[in-house]
Amino acid sequence: KSPLASAAKHEEVIKGKYAKGNKRRSFPPSGVKPNRQGKVVKAQRKKPNTVGKALPTPPSKSKEAPDQPKEGKPRPGDGSAPTKRKHESEPAEGADQTKKVKLEEMTKKQRKFERKKKEFERKKKDGTFFETSKAIKQVWEDLRRKACSKEKRAKLLTQLTGLVKGRVKELIFAHDTARVIECMGDLGTPEHRNLIFEEVKDMIVSMSKSKYAKFIVRKMLKNGTPQQKEHIVKAFNMQVVQCLHHAEAASVLETIYNEHANAVQRSQLLQEFYCRDMALFKEDKVVTFKDALEKSAQPAKTLEDLKEILMKIVGKPVLGHSIIHHVFLEFFKNADENSRSEMIRALGGSVIEMLHTKDGSRVAMQCLWHGTAKDRKAIVKSFKTHVVKIAKEEHGHMVLLAAFDCVDDTKLVDSTVTAELLREPLELMTSASGQKVLSYLVAPRDPRVFHPSIIEILKEGDASVTSKKDPQVRREELRKAPAAALAQLIADNAELFLTHNGPTAVVASVILTNLREGEATEAFRSIARLLANSPYEPSADPEKAHLFDRNHARFFLKKMTLHDRASKQGQNCFSAILVDEVPKEALVTWIGCNFGAFLLVNLLETGVPEVVRVVKEALAGKQSLLKKSELKGCEALREKLKEV
Repeated sequence: KSPLASAAKHEEVIKGKYAKGNKRRSFPPSGVKPNRQGKVVKAQRKKPNTVGKALPTPPSKSKEAPDQPKEGKPRPGDGSAPTKRKHESEPAEGADQTKKVKLEEMTKKQRKFERKKKEFERKKKDGTFFETSKAIKQVWEDLRRKACSKEKRAKLLTQLTGLVKGRVKELIFAHDTARVIECMGDLGTPEHRNLIFEEVKDMIVSMSKSKYAKFIVRKMLKNGTPQQKEHIVKAFNMQVVQCLHHAEAASVLETIYNEHANAVQRSQLLQEFYCRDMALFKEDKVVTFKDALEKSAQPAKTLEDLKEILMKIVGKPVLGHSIIHHVFLEFFKNADENSRSEMIRALGGSVIEMLHTKDGSRVAMQCLWHGTAKDRKAIVKSFKTHVVKIAKEEHGHMVLLAAFDCVDDTKLVDSTVTAELLREPLELMTSASGQKVLSYLVAPRDPRVFHPSIIEILKEGDASVTSKKDPQVRREELRKAPAAALAQLIADNAELFLTHNGPTAVVASVILTNLREGEATEAFRSIARLLANSPYEPSADPEKAHLFDRNHARFFLKKMTLHDRASKQGQNCFSAILVDEVPKEALVTWIGCNFGAFLLVNLLETGVPEVVRVVKEALAGKQSLLKKSELKGCEALREKLKEV
């Protein structure tokens, strides 16, 4: 026999054993179960226990009346047609035959109406809450209007108080009724605010986690009594860390920390991060994390606990809150090298969310100073498309200065930071923080622009062991691109820089005096042409006033001529270009102004031969005018001419 034939026979035996007819059964058959001895025994169905229970009565089989034929069948011998059986989906006679329109077939207005209708019906089923919310919203519509008089407002507040009294807890979590309670606390008297506070004072934390009730907590912080504010702050005891992981509650804690908490309350809020024991037993003397480490029996474990808490916050929206930034900064100040490096790797590009606060910017600077080349690259790349915004921020611009000091990859800085800064240089030069960033590229840590305290902060990064390149080499590589661009910017906007109500004239003088010989020639000529085209004439109109009558322009011209006297650059200096562009006739008119006469004295003191020669030739024969003038500048000029 062939193997195929034997296999087919075997299949027939199996089929005959477990199949009946054409229906195949599952293997093993469903009614058979092996017992403990392995024998197959047919499973017995359990009979219901009917002892003591009444058996259900079977439905009575009522015979149909002989005069009524069965549905669908005609009566024998009757000529009537068979009745048509109605389909279940067909409407009964007399029912509404209108077809129900589907939502997708409706217009936008119809869909909106249907949704509102369903919402209204749903709320109506809620009973008394619906009626109460409807009533208080009607009162609220009149109460919140600016045109509402004091007498009417007092009546409406009394009416509203009667409606919400005892039900405030039910009303604060809905988006519409929460606004009514908020308005009542804002426009009401201290009695109304106290009524609201007394009903909700035991649920401050749960309100802070609500999308709508959190605004009532903020209003209570703003308008409440000192005792009420203190109660709200204490309500977060032992729950600060937990609430800072919640987006809504974190915003309330941020408001408390920045606007309402005093120094002791702030330190107590922060102690819950530092140590679990201090979260329960607050200590007034523990102000910083360093104090907590000194009091802790296990400082290494305390540091590890704080690192664990902060690791959970990294990458979350709450990273933008200032209370979190303060804790991060305390960690970086006290962490060992390994813990600090681990935290820097975890933060990476997330530090961009921390640059808007003082503590947050210091954290970002710590990451740049102590991070590896890879960490710095990730941080600098995260600035892309945000560089101008960061440069204009009060605290954020410090991070860019730290990056200029420590990032060895100057090509990365040029392509990511400098290139973006030079796209909108004029906007930055009219910003107090932006002009510091631009001037730092050309004149790093110049005391004329940067306060000594700022320079001391930046010097902390000089001790970084991860920066390998020589600082002077790094600065020289960074100044190449912006030097020419800034000189051209001043040349194109010379009048704006000298007349703008801000420190632009100071920054312009700092930039120009730090450029190499020949780099600022075009800018010098643009400024000189302003004086060449306008001989001095006093004017009562401030808009038409001469540059000598404008404070910023006077400061710039004085600083530039004094710099020429000290540097002795020669023919390419500002003074030389000034006397070359300004006609001698215009130079003579300067003695009619006290500042103009002193400026001529400064030109003579530069010691540049060409400058001295031109000024002496211009003033030749004008000794009588100088003697008649009572100006101090003319007197000084007369004495100076005798010396040279």
